[in-house]
Amino acid sequence: LGNGIQRRTKILQLIKQKEIEEQDNQINMRLELLFHEKAIFRQGNIAKPNGHAQQ
Repeated sequence: LGNGIQRRTKILQLIKQKEIEEQDNQINMRLELLFHEKAIFRQGNIAKPNGHAQQ
């Protein structure tokens, strides 16, 4: 009986860990998108009249 409980606990821990990893991935993706949008916005603000952004 004790062995079965240990196995279930282990499985639940793995599921929880997987959920946390998924959340981390989503957060990281959102952050990358935000930084990307910010960079585009910044480039747009310092764009020359001919449309090319300054480096």
